Amino acid sequence: MQINADTSELRALYKELEIAPKPVEREFRLEIERSAKAIETHYKRNARAHFKKGNLDKSISADSNDGWRTASIGSTELYSIFLEVGTKWHYITPKTKKALAFFWDKLGVDVFFKQVRHPGTPAFNLLLIAYMEVMEPFEEKFGERLRLRLERLTL
Repeated sequence: MQINADTSELRALYKELEIAPKPVEREFRLEIERSAKAIETHYKRNARAHFKKGNLDKSISADSNDGWRTASIGSTELYSIFLEVGTKWHYITPKTKKALAFFWDKLGVDVFFKQVRHPGTPAFNLLLIAYMEVMEPFEEKFGERLRLRLERLTL
């Protein structure tokens, strides 16, 4: 899954950084790593707040890629995409047995069905929310700080 955001300010900054000295490059790399780690932390917190059971929060990790230019934050659990974007209603059928069996709280008995109609899953947007919580303040604060530093270095 990929989140798209307006990065025009960061792209302009990136062009300036291509000719920047090593200390600025190092500072930028550290900020990217810090931001990725912060998004990872927020994503895990959001996952734990919604899902007390399961492995979603344990499967979330952040990784810096392409030297210092990008970072990836994601989950290794296949179902994470369905929790992020939601699902439409769908039928569930047994894979290896003749019927689905489960305890139905409302009736207080075990029930058996050849198929059930699942109402779907709402989009929880856990990663998107984590991204917005971290990146909006980051872009404002860090972008301005780096511009000032670049201006000092070019004077």
